[in-house]
Parts: sequence; structure tokens; C-alpha cells
Amino acid sequence: MTYITPQQAWIRSLKKEVTVLTLVFMGLQVLTNLFSVAVLAVFSGPLSAPAAAAAAPVGDRLALTQSLLLYFFMFALPIGFYFLITYRQPAGSYFKCGRPKFWYTVGGVFGVIAINYVASILSDAGDLLFHRAGLLDSAAVTYAITDDPINNLLVLFALVIFPAFMEEFAFRGIIAGRLGLYNKGMAVVVSALLFGLIHMTAEQIPFAVCAGLLLGYIYLKTQSIWSVVIMHAANNLVSYISMYWSARTGDAFLAERNFMILFACLFVVGFISLVVMAIRHRRTSRDPLPFGRALCAAVLHPAFLIVAGLCLGIAAAISALGIL
Repeated sequence: MTYITPQQAWIRSLKKEVTVLTLVFMGLQVLTNLFSVAVLAVFSGPLSAPAAAAAAPVGDRLALTQSLLLYFFMFALPIGFYFLITYRQPAGSYFKCGRPKFWYTVGGVFGVIAINYVASILSDAGDLLFHRAGLLDSAAVTYAITDDPINNLLVLFALVIFPAFMEEFAFRGIIAGRLGLYNKGMAVVVSALLFGLIHMTAEQIPFAVCAGLLLGYIYLKTQSIWSVVIMHAANNLVSYISMYWSARTGDAFLAERNFMILFACLFVVGFISLVVMAIRHRRTSRDPLPFGRALCAAVLHPAFLIVAGLCLGIAAAISALGIL
């Protein structure tokens, strides 16, 4: 009879956890996006960069409602499946709904906006580089601010409310929460990687990974899902305000210039917040597994590698075809 050390038992348990979390949450997302890419490729064909840029933003009540419903089920189904599969595991041991810690939440809000600011600059530089190189630009789905208040409310839900709740409940509340039982640092990294991959576009993956690191850290530090929901919503609200500002002024260049000045000020505050959190960080608990071994067991797991490869393949297809 082979003796299994306590650490080996934890590693086996972690691998099972990674299998379930990765395949349930990412598998359904991959299948949905593969279907979307295939349908658009068949019916639209490869789009050139000018054609992609000319695609009209979503600004119709019916289209927005359909988008909201699809988005809701893309996250509600994996969450439901996960709880059906693991119904014997008490959710209270990892899904924390405590009161938000004020300074961590406020600092996190400015911190994630600072990350967004840097990502937007790098994204603009990347777009310019690809454009000059003659490569195709990817066309992200955009929403339109109109004179219809119902339309604008639906856009608010699509951009701010739904992503903040659904994505944080899935990636921080469940994925980071479950993996945090093994090693908190590994949980932050793996949940951030999955969070980035789920966006499946070349320009969004790097930002989502960096933002996911901060969101995961704040969730495990505060033990409050509401802290990261507020952070996520505040970050997305910045984009919504920018769109609304541009639509109302009628001068997109002037609105963008003024907004970037305000954005730069928020970046300074956010950078200071990140530095303060890094200096004040203290490790308060001992994890069952060391960080390096836990991280290797998670990211080198076949389920993780397969789904990550598929997500990156879809991102490459989206960029190459200029769709979605």
C-alpha cells in the first residue's frame, strides 16, 4: 500500500478542482464563442479592417435585450452546473459576502482604473502599430448611446451591471474562492488568467489578466464579493461615462481629449493606491500548499492547457477575421 503524504493529497484534490472549474466555466464559454465565430464566418465571410470599422454599434432595444439574455445565460449556466456538481460542498466556506472594507474597496476602484488607463494607452499604440503594418484590426462589439432613455439603460446594464455581478460571482466568488482553499496566491493568478482568457480578444486579454490579479487579491483580502463587484462596476462605468460624454457633446475629439485628462488624474490616484496596498500587504495565513507547486499543478493541468489553447485560438481567429 502506497503512503500518500498530506501535501500529495492536497495536490490531487487541487487537480480535481481545476478540472471541474476549468471545464465547467471555460468549456461552456469556449463552445459559445466557437459557435459565434463559425456562424459569423459562414454568413459574413472574412471582414477587412474598413468593413469591420464600419459595422454599426448596437443601439437597438431588441438587439440589446438579446445580448443581455445571451450574456446572462453564458454565466448563469456554468454557475448553476457547478453548484449541481458540487452540491455537497458548503458554498459559505469560499463564497464570501461580508461587508466591503472601505479603504481596500476605494483603493481597488482607483487601482483598477489605473490599470485600465495603462491598458488603453497600450491598446491604442498596438492599434496604430498593426494599422501601419497593414494587419487586420479586430472589431469589438460596441454599444451606442442614443436619445432613447430605455436604450441607454440597457447599455448601462450590458456594460456595467451585468458584467460586474456575473463575472465577479463566477471568477472571484467561486473560482478564486475555491482555489484559495489551497493557496491564495495561486488562486489570484489562476483566476486572473481564466478571467483574461474568457474575453477572447487580443486587446482585452492583457488588461483583463492584470485587472483580475487586483480583483482576486482584493476579494481574498476583504472576504467580500461586494468589494470586487463595486470595483468592476466602477471601472466599467468609466467607459459608459466616456461614451455618454462623447454622444452628448457632439464633438468626439474634444470629449475624448477632456476625458483622457480626467482619466490621467484618476491614474495618478490609482497608482498611489496600488503602491500603498503593495507596501501594506501582510501575509496573514498559512496555505496548505506552497505557491510554486500549487501554481504548477493548476496551470500545467491538461484541462487548463486545452481550454487556454482554445481561448487563444479563438482570440487569434477573431483578430484575423475581423469579427465580433
